[in-house]
Amino acid sequence: MARPRNNLQLARSAVGGKVVSRVLGKKNVFRVAKGPKGKGPDYVIVVKRNPKHDPAHFRKKLKALQGLGKRGKLKKVPASQISRTGKAQADYRRKVQDQINKVSDPTRRQRMQDEFDRMDADHIHELQAGGLDIASNMWMLDSGVNRSVGSQIMNRIKDLPDGSTFQIAVSRW
Repeated sequence: MARPRNNLQLARSAVGGKVVSRVLGKKNVFRVAKGPKGKGPDYVIVVKRNPKHDPAHFRKKLKALQGLGKRGKLKKVPASQISRTGKAQADYRRKVQDQINKVSDPTRRQRMQDEFDRMDADHIHELQAGGLDIASNMWMLDSGVNRSVGSQIMNRIKDLPDGSTFQIAVSRW
């Protein structure tokens, strides 16, 4: 069995070995050296899955975020610029609920309802990382995974300079 990698090794592998240092007081945030043309993220943050949470939903969420990070789309947004009214999420949930209500088979509809009740309308591209509060940026995700990943990201980036770009590494899938 392979020895688990530490957070520094995870961060290095996420950006091709260009980690400069750990951010003071943060064991899950690493500063990154820019590439030859000034490309690449400023930081790598490390998140982990709570063993109680659905691994498939966690993988789905993190793969989406890692893809955004590799394209340079994850940026720390100042709290004052995060626009969240809750209306977009409520509208999205309502549309999904309407689809469930249209299912004619009562057993199937109840199964879908039970699953729906354990889920949140999640922002694929997190708002604190530059995502928009619109329906096209949402999907249904296990509520525990959504809240855990969102709070880990918020806690990791809260002290980073506004506008900093980052990528995400995962310590426990």
